[in-house]
Amino acid sequence: RSFIHWLLISQDTNRVISMCIVRPMSSKVPDECCDRSATAKIPFNVSFSVACAAISLAAGMLGIGLWAPFLSTPEASSKTYEPAFWQYDHATSHFDNSPWSYWTDYVIAVGMVAYSTSVLLLSQRGNTDRLCIRVAVLASMCMMSVAAGGICHQTYTTVESRNSLSFRILWSLCVGAIPLGNIWMGCCASEILRKLQSERLCSSAFEKLPIIPESFWYIYGLCGFSFTALGGISHQRPACDLFVAAVTQAPPSYYMMAVLIFLDHPKISYNVRIWGLVGLNCHIPLLPLYPMLVQYTDWSLGAINTLLHTWLAVSWALQAYCLYRIIQSMMIQPTQK
Repeated sequence: RSFIHWLLISQDTNRVISMCIVRPMSSKVPDECCDRSATAKIPFNVSFSVACAAISLAAGMLGIGLWAPFLSTPEASSKTYEPAFWQYDHATSHFDNSPWSYWTDYVIAVGMVAYSTSVLLLSQRGNTDRLCIRVAVLASMCMMSVAAGGICHQTYTTVESRNSLSFRILWSLCVGAIPLGNIWMGCCASEILRKLQSERLCSSAFEKLPIIPESFWYIYGLCGFSFTALGGISHQRPACDLFVAAVTQAPPSYYMMAVLIFLDHPKISYNVRIWGLVGLNCHIPLLPLYPMLVQYTDWSLGAINTLLHTWLAVSWALQAYCLYRIIQSMMIQPTQK
């Protein structure tokens, strides 16, 4: 079966379940569809289809991630992206240990902790709590990535130390936080659709967007994390691992972009959606930019990392602002007596 057919099957099942939960009694849903026993569990063939679709997409995106740098900047990438499979050597391995690299990581980590805390403060039971939890976990994945990366930059100063098990674990957390974050970006988009489609205040185009099951995003993200931990995207320049993993962000990011593009809600301004779209796209130039900076400039690795971290912080800040405002728009304001 095709990937699209798998998604359509899972989508139809998901809609039946959501209709039984959120549609009013006047909705023209057959009585048999609202039988809790019939919809409490997703049929095995549907679950298997979702799993196959997620695994196939993960494999495809990882393959694209390993190939994409050579398409955009073939000469520079061939000198930069050299496979390591967790075995680093003195001749080709390069890893920056300057304070500029790890302190910028730590600053971003502190910002992510503050942001996730502020999001949880917006949680309203039965209203915004589901989305708040998903956004906070997404921010925690970003925090884990930069915190683990900062520790690696500060601590592992020799090739021998980078060949240790502890570095492999920490760098797996740093890079693996990206595919794990894909889980929560996709879940955030699915939750926004679920919540706002039930209110019926958006455009007809928004109402027609499919709600991808969260199980799909879990399988997709865990496949990417497993491949990362096994060394499938490990390079002699460990920073290259991050760019390969970042390519796997495309499916949940473009799903979120579709949500923002069609999100014509009276409480969510056009500017908020634009900033979110900019944040989801502004880090794309980093993929071809990194090998060019390494090979064609005399910048130090510390200077390159500082630029990349600053660029990433701006991208994350714009996404964080957009999601925060969407949560605020969903909140039920207390009535004044």
